[in-house]
Amino acid sequence: MRRLAGVAALASLLVLMGCSGGSNSASTLTTVAVGTVLRVSDIPAAVKAVEAARGGPQKYTEINAAPEGVNLFVATPDGKEHAYYYTNGHLEPPASPQPQSGTPFAVNGVSLGIGEQLVDQTQSRFPGATVVAAAILVVDGSAPSWALKSESARGGVLNLLFTPTGTLVSAAPAPDTTTTA
Repeated sequence: MRRLAGVAALASLLVLMGCSGGSNSASTLTTVAVGTVLRVSDIPAAVKAVEAARGGPQKYTEINAAPEGVNLFVATPDGKEHAYYYTNGHLEPPASPQPQSGTPFAVNGVSLGIGEQLVDQTQSRFPGATVVAAAILVVDGSAPSWALKSESARGGVLNLLFTPTGTLVSAAPAPDTTTTA
C-alpha cells in the first residue's frame, strides 16, 4: 500500500499551470490521448466493503486508487489506522495498525463515484496527460477533497484539488524535486 507523496502541498498552491515551451512542428511532437490505469471506479465498492466488514460508517485518513485496486486507511479512536486493500471485488484483511498519518474524515458528503469523471475531465483539459495518482483525503484541515496528480507526455506534473463533490479548487505544478550539482 502506498501513500500519495506531496498531495498536502496542493492546499497552498492556487496557481493554474499553463503550457509553455518552444515551438515544435507537428512532425516532431504528437499529442496522444492517454488513459489512467488507476482503479478510481472501484472506490465506492471498496468503501462499501470496508464498512460492511467493520460494521458501519468509518473515518478514513486516506483513500487512494492504485493500478490494481484501492487502498483505504481507516482511523481508529486510539490514534491508529488500519490499512485495507480492495482488489478484484475482494477486500483483503487489514495490515497491522500503524499511527495515523492524516486527518480522519467521514465520507458522507463525498461523491465517491465521481473519480472516473474527474480523471476524464483532467485528461481532456490537458491533452496527452495521464492521471498518475488519485486520492480522497483532508488537504486543508477541513473537509475531505479529491486530489489528483497528472503527468504530461513531456514530463510536467500538475496537482489538482477538487471539492468533495468534484468542483475544481486549484491546479498547480508539482514542486520540482530534481536537484543539480
